[in-house]
Amino acid sequence: TRTGQRRRFPGRMFIDCTGDAVVGVAAGADYRHGKEPKSVYNEPWAPDRPSRHTMGNGLKFFAKRFDQPQPFEAPPWAMRFPRCEDFGPGRHPRLTTSIEEIGHQWKIELGGLRDTYADAEAIRDDLLRLIYGLWDHTKNHCRRDRRRAENYRLVWVGYIAGKRENRRLMGDYVLTQNDIGRQAIFPDRVAFGAWSIDDHHSAGFFQQGPVVTHSGRTSAHLYQGVPYTIPFRSLFSRNVENLLMAGRNISASHLALSNTRVMLTCATLGHAAGTAAALCVQKGTSPRGLYQQHLEELQQQLLKEGAPVLGMQNRDPRDLARRAAAHASSGRTWTSGERMAAANVINGYARAQGEHPNERTNAWAADPSARPPHWVELRWPAPVTFNVVHVTFQTAELSPRRFSLEAWRSDRWTPLCEVDCNRHRRHVLGLERTSAARLRVLLDEPAAVCEIRVYDEPQHVVESARRAHRNMRLPDRGPFLPWGDAPVAEIDPRSLPGLVYDDQELATVGHWAHSVWSDRFVGQGYLTDGNEGKGRKSLCCRPRLPSSGRYEIRLIYSAYTNRASNTPVTIRTASGDRTVRVDQRREPAVDGLFAPLGVFELDKATARVVISNDDTDGFVVVDGLQFLRK
Repeated sequence: TRTGQRRRFPGRMFIDCTGDAVVGVAAGADYRHGKEPKSVYNEPWAPDRPSRHTMGNGLKFFAKRFDQPQPFEAPPWAMRFPRCEDFGPGRHPRLTTSIEEIGHQWKIELGGLRDTYADAEAIRDDLLRLIYGLWDHTKNHCRRDRRRAENYRLVWVGYIAGKRENRRLMGDYVLTQNDIGRQAIFPDRVAFGAWSIDDHHSAGFFQQGPVVTHSGRTSAHLYQGVPYTIPFRSLFSRNVENLLMAGRNISASHLALSNTRVMLTCATLGHAAGTAAALCVQKGTSPRGLYQQHLEELQQQLLKEGAPVLGMQNRDPRDLARRAAAHASSGRTWTSGERMAAANVINGYARAQGEHPNERTNAWAADPSARPPHWVELRWPAPVTFNVVHVTFQTAELSPRRFSLEAWRSDRWTPLCEVDCNRHRRHVLGLERTSAARLRVLLDEPAAVCEIRVYDEPQHVVESARRAHRNMRLPDRGPFLPWGDAPVAEIDPRSLPGLVYDDQELATVGHWAHSVWSDRFVGQGYLTDGNEGKGRKSLCCRPRLPSSGRYEIRLIYSAYTNRASNTPVTIRTASGDRTVRVDQRREPAVDGLFAPLGVFELDKATARVVISNDDTDGFVVVDGLQFLRK
């Protein structure tokens, strides 16, 4: 949106995260646009001649099935494809019948032969013309899909194009394909990538010939999953002293950019550049000065914040855990025969595998056959004072649903904090300042702990940790794609009696997919476990009850033959936990959507409901929970 306004933002340090290098170019930073020839870096897949062409922009669309035919008349501005032969190899449109199939639409790409920044709106219009032309072919002309598409309607078309490439800002180091191929481990590494050399044809959808690049090589899987590091020198400008960059406009060749441009890599770049900018301001230096004089401090700070600085060990002198000895209730034996020892939680590596050169795993885990509770403990020769504890598990999917911290004081274990309905890998816990010679993490299940750090921090850090942890644990809300035109009966949860918690308000452990497959639900859809990851997924509701007392609890779901017949729902009542098994193949007794679980005495302060997929024999689906006062 263009308003014509100009705004001035004064500052000491700037990070260009625009992707198109808008800030850097306006500031006079050195940049490149297009493809370098092979003579510049001797990259194996570089062209012989330079070019200003780039990868293009893309849009996506989605269609949904209805109960009756859905005619479609193409607008006059749509592109025309009357024959299946009008498409190049691999570019014939698919009838997109599931959200997963949207992934095929990366081939709907245009603009690489133009300027994807300056011509962005015109490219977007051409993409819309292309999409409506593809849909016209599918609905009205396609020999293969026309009949199958009869009841489908186009319900959503994107209008903000996804952009793959424009200008790149030049730093003290230019990352290349050669660095990625040799899995470079830079001394000044601050981020990493592991995608492929995913270079798309600049002509995009209208490229003649197969959908491949680099002289017939299929780039989709080359290099993929092979980690390499990204140097800090590629994250600051070589000629604007207070400018850093993160995202797809870092200092990289065109081919290296085809790897670094993806979202998860860009996230690590943003983390590194943001932390570096803060340290530059704190120390009154430039990014280059930070690289020359404070590099280890930057890398250690990134490690402390949970960043993946590959192969680098925690050497933070302020981490009290490094002075402790580690003990545990029991230990698991890895499949290789290696012991997952307690000492691994303080060996300096925060990820379970792939960092410590002499071990296959850097985690402690309890023996699964041992009786709970399980614990790993830090012991100091004398009491230490601390107020922040970092606890890092193996993965979000494999993290425990509940854990607690306890300190040994006055000859007994004293609780410091408890985390339940957990769905995160890493926790930074702000505590009241405590002095103790022993600290332990207590678990109900034998989940792996990769790292424990212990600090005595300024009070503002403690308060920041508490706010961040509180926000981190809020329920996820989307983003869900707007299939609003679908012929489904959506029930407004605000219209229902009692307290109603829609699925979007529940805390999740593990990945729960959003679905609108059923034709009737509360809110904008429901959640499903996908019939996978059994025992590793759950949903938790902590109801905000007006008072303690007796409540009828109802599970909201839609029945179907592939649902689980034994979905466990655990209710924390005033007298303890009660588990009810629900047959989700049977239609709920109330209005076909609400299944009464029973009437329970609930304590306002402790009540909670957990739905899990432990040992279930089908899809677990959850649309919400209803609480009715009795």
